[in-house]
Amino acid sequence: MDLLDALVIAKENFPKGPEAVAARIGVEVCYKPLAGCAGWCIQNNNIARITINNAMPSVRQRFTLADELAHLLLGSKSEVRSDADFFGSNQGEEKAADRVAAEMLLPKEEIQRIAVAPPVDAATIRKLAKKANVSPVMVACRVAELAQPLGLVNAAVVSFKGDKIAWIWSKTLTVPSEKARTLLRHTREAPGGTFHVSSGSGETIVASVIDSPIQTCLFIQMLPVSMGKAKSRDQILLELGKWLFEGDASFRGQVNGCLSSFKATAKNEDINNALRLFNEKYIGRWTGAAGDRIRDPRGQKFLRLRLDEWTQCSAKSTN
Repeated sequence: MDLLDALVIAKENFPKGPEAVAARIGVEVCYKPLAGCAGWCIQNNNIARITINNAMPSVRQRFTLADELAHLLLGSKSEVRSDADFFGSNQGEEKAADRVAAEMLLPKEEIQRIAVAPPVDAATIRKLAKKANVSPVMVACRVAELAQPLGLVNAAVVSFKGDKIAWIWSKTLTVPSEKARTLLRHTREAPGGTFHVSSGSGETIVASVIDSPIQTCLFIQMLPVSMGKAKSRDQILLELGKWLFEGDASFRGQVNGCLSSFKATAKNEDINNALRLFNEKYIGRWTGAAGDRIRDPRGQKFLRLRLDEWTQCSAKSTN
C-alpha cells in the first residue's frame, strides 16, 4: 500500500484511521508494558509487527501506532523514543513520520469542520483532541502544519523543559528563545489564558498554553492584518460570562450545574438543537434580571459557546 492510499483509508475511518490502516495492510499490533520507550516495529520477510507500550496514555499509544505505520509506509527506520520527546526529534526521517502520523490521526477536513475561523484557541484544540482521541499537543502541531489553509499567516508550537526550549514545531516560523519565554509569561498572566500582541509588521500574534501532563507547550499563531482584533472563543466567553453573571456566584453556579447535567444530551445533537433543547428544559427556572440576561442574545451566545464544547460538528461562529 502506498502512502496516499493509506491516508485515504485513515480519513474514511476517522477517528480510527491508524487502526484501519494497520488492519488493511496486515500489520500485527501487540500491546504490552515496555521499559523506557513508547514502542517499536520489527519486520521479517515482509511481515511487520508493531509493539506498543500499553503503560502509556491511550493518546500516546495511538500516536506510536500511527508513527510506526508512517515509517513502514515511508520506508524509513524509526527511532526508539520516550514519551518525553513526543514530537521532539530533530531527525529528518522522524519528523517526516511524525507529520504523516499526525495526518493519519487527524485529517485536515476534520480540523476545518471545527476550526472554522481564526484564531484557533485552546478550547477548539481540546475539542479536536477529544474527537480524534489524541493529545492537545498533537492537535496544536497539526494546526501549525496547516496554518495557511486555516487562514493563519503562520503558527508554531514551542515545548519548554523548565525555562529552556525543548523543541519547536513549525514549517517556517522562527521563535527566538527569549521571545518564546516572554510570550509564555504574558500568556499565563492573560485573562482567559490567551495573549494578543502586535508583531510590529501588521500581523497580530496570539499565544495560548496547551495542556499537557508531561510538558509545557505554547501555541503561537499569527493572524493576518484583517483579523488583528479577532478574539478567541475563550476571550469571548470570559467577556460574556462577566456580563451575564455580574458577579452573581449563585446564578453562575446554577447555569454551570445545568450545563453539566445537559452534557450527555448535547453530545448527541448539533449546536442548534442542543441550544433549543437546553432552553426548553432549563431556561424557565430563571426570572427577573437573571432571566432577562440569559434570554438576551448575549446570554444565548454564552450558552451556545459552552454547549458547543460537547456537540457534534456543525457550522459555527463566535462573531
